[in-house]
Amino acid sequence: MTNVADEAFERLQMVEADVVAALNSTPNEADTRFRALDRILLDVLGWQRENILTDPPTGSGFIDYLIQTSFGRNLFVIEAKKSGLLAPETKSNDKMTIALDGPVAKPMKDGIRQALAYATEQGVPTAVLTDGKTWLFFRASRTDGRPPLKGKGILFPSWKSVVDYFVPFTELVSPRAVLDKRHLAHLNDAEGYVLEWKAGRRERNFERQLLSGRVRNFRNSLPTVNQGLCTSHREAASPSLCHQSWTLTDCIDGIGATVASVSISHNRADTPPPDSAASITGNGRYASFVAPIG
Repeated sequence: MTNVADEAFERLQMVEADVVAALNSTPNEADTRFRALDRILLDVLGWQRENILTDPPTGSGFIDYLIQTSFGRNLFVIEAKKSGLLAPETKSNDKMTIALDGPVAKPMKDGIRQALAYATEQGVPTAVLTDGKTWLFFRASRTDGRPPLKGKGILFPSWKSVVDYFVPFTELVSPRAVLDKRHLAHLNDAEGYVLEWKAGRRERNFERQLLSGRVRNFRNSLPTVNQGLCTSHREAASPSLCHQSWTLTDCIDGIGATVASVSISHNRADTPPPDSAASITGNGRYASFVAPIG
């Protein structure tokens, strides 16, 4: 299987000329978002339209981008500025770790505070501040007693740094990396912390299948699944119980209800609850297993 970063880099090469031209044309914020940031998020990184809310209102203003799972769980916020507004106090093109209240971040402090406010309101752990050329990633909520503004962030000070350090860039903002919590690992490393992220191989493989968005055909297996579920619960001594909802995790060894919780009915497949990972659509013998992001 091709590496995710390699695939994204190939897509970047196809649109880079247009994105750079847009960023260098001194656009306003709306043009920066439409001509550059949308293309980076959708065409390069692989987010889907349904995962991105633009300008949702909050108590303190409008969030430029609120990134969610397919079931509406908030993941992170992006505060966007017009191209060139966030040029940091450095001429370096290297990816670097900076103090959010330090001199390098001075031109970005208002945007950092704005992104922190939105992230706090939405209950997300991380935030991104960008003008398309400069990208800053940082923790928006903390449990170590340190105020967020006293924390550190990972800065890509120029478009060249995004291209030169494209692998860590994708691991901070791409769908698979965010759901894998690799963005938190990078941010914790920047602060000198160790992120304990443990997941079994089967669970992680299942998450990758969910991220792919591919549709799996269950035409032949769905009756067997239904029959197996009814058989496993036959001690209930009521055939009507076969029409109640059971979880697909009964049939997926080692994955657990936190990864997949799918409602199955003997005659139809219902929409899963908001926190579940997948759904079965269709009816009777002909149904499909749909695995969306989140």
